[in-house]
Amino acid sequence: MTATQMGQKLRTFGREKSRARGNSQAQAGVQQRALEEIATDLFKECPGYGDFVSVIRRFAGSHFTGSTHEIIGVIGSQAGEGKTTVSLVLATALAELHPRVVYVEADSSGRRSLLDELGEPSRAGLTDWLTGQASLSDIIYRTPRAELSVVPFGSAHLTQGTLQTLAPLNALLGALRTGFDVALIDMPPLLRNEAGPALLRQLNCAVIVAAANETNLDDVDRVVRLCEDLPVAGILLNKMSPRAPGWLTRLFMPSGKAEAN
Repeated sequence: MTATQMGQKLRTFGREKSRARGNSQAQAGVQQRALEEIATDLFKECPGYGDFVSVIRRFAGSHFTGSTHEIIGVIGSQAGEGKTTVSLVLATALAELHPRVVYVEADSSGRRSLLDELGEPSRAGLTDWLTGQASLSDIIYRTPRAELSVVPFGSAHLTQGTLQTLAPLNALLGALRTGFDVALIDMPPLLRNEAGPALLRQLNCAVIVAAANETNLDDVDRVVRLCEDLPVAGILLNKMSPRAPGWLTRLFMPSGKAEAN
């Protein structure tokens, strides 16, 4: 199932749910059926997806149960390491632990935005806030899961340099810290974004994502060094084959850390 096909299926269920307006029990039934069908499709298309989700959920439960008004950054060195997939699953898991969680799509490097991937029309989001074209209430959207909200990447074109967006971005993160139990930021690649190191100062902790057999170890070392005094909850090794050598797993996953297959 492609992201576009998933978007089409979600819209079909959305129309069915709208027709059941006024009947909360019927709407809940439609939503539950939608989640079950999409999960079935994902597990069918990606046999390892269930294990992947299980690892991320265990990781969330062991590291972020007591989080309060925290900003968590999911970071990587380069594009294409699976950081956004990890971020989305982690945000969903956090929404089971806390009543107010927000996912912020701050990275669209090397791919289309999430709304584009799902075949959805563009909406006001992060870039619209950064360019002064939208207010905070304009860019935060509730999801079918009541505990989880989303700030999409946005539709506005950024004409200023990334360093010039630091002040409005810091203001946004401050507002999200106040209004939510946890804000999870899908960060741009740290080694390719000039504002990335400065943004680290706004985080309470970081989760580093690396791709097995793809991410250069020197790049991971550079990311860890850039974090300096920022607590790192773990390094998640993504796209890992079950046949990956044990020494590689131990190198990325010290005792107590999680691994993402």
